[in-house]
Amino acid sequence: MDRKTIVLGAGPRARKAEGVVNVDIRPFSGIDVVHDLNERPWPFQDGEAYHVNATHILEHLERLPETMDEIWRILSPGGSLYVEVPIVTKENLDLAFADPTHRQFLRLHSFLNYFTVPALLRPAGNESRYVKHAWCPAYVTPTWQAERDGILRLLLFPVSDEWMENEELKQLYGIK
Repeated sequence: MDRKTIVLGAGPRARKAEGVVNVDIRPFSGIDVVHDLNERPWPFQDGEAYHVNATHILEHLERLPETMDEIWRILSPGGSLYVEVPIVTKENLDLAFADPTHRQFLRLHSFLNYFTVPALLRPAGNESRYVKHAWCPAYVTPTWQAERDGILRLLLFPVSDEWMENEELKQLYGIK
């Protein structure tokens, strides 16, 4: 299986490049896969992507937890996810709500509180988890930067399910 980059919601300015698969709901020029990303499973094999680029698409999709799990599924071990979303601030409140295609509004803690290892380990059992799989943030736009320019940028790595069962990790986070 070739390692590839999958660009979600590539849009009308999608650029063809070797090893890059551009996905969009519309068949713009440069789009390789036409698919509604709200429909799961996506037309990719487990572990097919080495990198997923989700630049200005997550706010347009329904059910973010299921979307994050689907991205986790298509990423190969050691892969990465780049996320860029508008962040709602007092300064850009009108712009955030002006786009009728926005389905949700995200903040830094939308990711940290629901998709990271501590968030998934904290609950007693799986019944209170929002997602099946955890993510490790490698880069997060500093809060002041995101609030100033209205964009939140994150680089996330999928955490293996086996790692989530590690007793030392649970002990580190005070999970019994």
